[in-house]
Amino acid sequence: MSTQNFKNFIAGDEADACKIIGFLLDKMFPKITATMRAGSLSEANHYITAHNPDVFFLDIEFPKDSGFDLLSCFSAIQAAVVFVTAYENHAVQNNKAAICDYILKPVSRGEFRKSVSKILSRLERISKEKKGDTSFDRKGEVKKVKIPSSDGYSFVDAKSIVRCEANGSCTSIYFTAAPKVYVSKILLHYEKELSRFGFFRIHHKHLVNLNFIKSYSKGRGGGHVILNNGIELEVSARKKAALLRVMSVGIF
Repeated sequence: MSTQNFKNFIAGDEADACKIIGFLLDKMFPKITATMRAGSLSEANHYITAHNPDVFFLDIEFPKDSGFDLLSCFSAIQAAVVFVTAYENHAVQNNKAAICDYILKPVSRGEFRKSVSKILSRLERISKEKKGDTSFDRKGEVKKVKIPSSDGYSFVDAKSIVRCEANGSCTSIYFTAAPKVYVSKILLHYEKELSRFGFFRIHHKHLVNLNFIKSYSKGRGGGHVILNNGIELEVSARKKAALLRVMSVGIF
């Protein structure tokens, strides 16, 4: 039986609802620990970026914003997301979280137990797979990325990848030293796989290792970034604010 604990985070403007979720977690799921709460999306954004929780409970309705606005700040969501909402159809809008579910308000013990049990089971399975996979280190962080080749697969260090570029339904992968590789997988595949390891999708065509960004230049649309190798890449207008926020925090 797994003894691993998982960090959780609760974001919602209704203090009583957040307290109920925290209480139910303490009573029913001792493996989900270190409960933190935020009453605004800005607080939630800061905590998620700094602490990388394993699962977070997200209220969709805020006074001036939506919980989906928080998700839009991230190119992909690696944590499990549990939406807390009064409207069932809200939950289907999300397509960024690798694992997601929803709980309807008012929160009932039965539905809460059912939803969180499912989430916990999937988190434990993923954790177990990582421990048995040589492409992960002891902390569960990727050491190697699997790249398809003509006769099988190559395994490369994630930190050696500078950027990935979309080419229709395929992706070009650029490295620090090795030649470019052309892979028949869409860019979204690598966005989901690499986003937690310092990669950010700055444009619908570009996924970049943030460690290789030298500078940012204002300009038309969302401006441009200059990489250490001198390559200049366009930033989409809708990604500009999130990119600058992540770069200013410096946690990647």
